Amino acid sequence: MRILIVDRVWGQRQKIRGWLVQGGYSAPNVLESEDGVAALELLKSLDFSVDTVICDWEDPRVDGPTLAAEVRRLAGASVDFIAAGEFDAARRAGALARGAADAINRPIRPELLLQKLVALEKKRQQGRKVDPSQTSRFRLMQADAPVQKPAPLAPHLWEVLRRTCRHLEVGPGLRVPCEPANPRLWWIERGSVFVRETRDDGIEVGHRAGPEDFFGELAFGGGAYRNFEAATEEPTWLAWQDAETVRRITGEHSILFYYLRNLANTRARLYSRSGLPVEKGLSGTLESLKILDLLQMLHAAKRTGILRLDGPGRTAFLQFAGGQIIHAESHGEIGEKMVYLAMSWTRGQFEFYVGPETPGLRSVSTDMMKLLMEGAALQSGAPAP
Repeated sequence: MRILIVDRVWGQRQKIRGWLVQGGYSAPNVLESEDGVAALELLKSLDFSVDTVICDWEDPRVDGPTLAAEVRRLAGASVDFIAAGEFDAARRAGALARGAADAINRPIRPELLLQKLVALEKKRQQGRKVDPSQTSRFRLMQADAPVQKPAPLAPHLWEVLRRTCRHLEVGPGLRVPCEPANPRLWWIERGSVFVRETRDDGIEVGHRAGPEDFFGELAFGGGAYRNFEAATEEPTWLAWQDAETVRRITGEHSILFYYLRNLANTRARLYSRSGLPVEKGLSGTLESLKILDLLQMLHAAKRTGILRLDGPGRTAFLQFAGGQIIHAESHGEIGEKMVYLAMSWTRGQFEFYVGPETPGLRSVSTDMMKLLMEGAALQSGAPAP
């Protein structure tokens, strides 16, 4: 969800931004403008791909009603406005009549603002199913398009999975013997398979898997199937591991659990046609979001999962529990030195694998705020506090 804050007072914008980030919204998706003219130019540059505008409705330099009317003229009803000001019943009705989806009184209460954002998001999801605007349709198509393949599994985890795996050769057009009641983790060594799956939450997914692609991974990422079918499209060489072995491996290597969970979520987001919401992770580049800002954002949002960092020549994994880093590893090395190594990277890609806390090695005990302070000191060249 992308949000734009329009307020001429810089301190007020920062206060609202802080509430949104603490409430779980992604910092790069919280934008700011100081007046209506700048806000309209920013919205045009983004092709109006903003979900909600929190707008100082009564300041003439912002001119909320005019901004809302111009956005509606250019983008249809795809952007919601929350008017901020001093509203009695009559003035609130006037704001709604002039383009606001909701109104909130100053001083703004953060919990009320977050509630209004959630309510608008639910309403927006229902509206998209019925009659989305042209802009919304374009954005949904963009979100649905598989623009890139998920990051490959780390080589040492492939080695562990393949060590005792079993193989099966299947001719073209034949069903793979996979059943939801007897889950196995499958992957393809050669060939291709088309998979149809119905999940316990009602999401239906159809996707094609090729060499070194997994299928049947949802059962090992904390989910369950109602129905699962796979059929080969050509002569195919398959490999698989039984459920007990995979669960033992994920117990020893929690990264694999998060990888499989994230893979299942990504697959549903890209290939589902159910319209049901799917939990999203976080991904991007370290050039666009600095590593310390990324870590601070995950800490403030109290996220739990694994952060994968593909940096210069190596990959690091940082495990979070409630916003605290509890384990770090890179190429067999573990501990806080791996956190500080990752903090030095300025180039590369990141991907956050959402998931519950899992048992396993804990190699980091320092509080997250201290890690961030020491990381900032190391980057600046100053002595660590």
